[in-house]
Amino acid sequence: MTSNELHSREILIEFLMFELKISRKESQSQLAELEKFGLIEIKPNGQLYFKMV
Repeated sequence: MTSNELHSREILIEFLMFELKISRKESQSQLAELEKFGLIEIKPNGQLYFKMV
């Protein structure tokens, strides 16, 4: 995982924690679930891709 990818991932985790008022562990779990279902993708260069449904 590149530093840009880690930085983007950290921003998303912090955002989820703040907006949903959940713990870091829960936020990481939510992010993993979004990635698993292909609703979000973080490229090695740090770019984020969101799938609109």
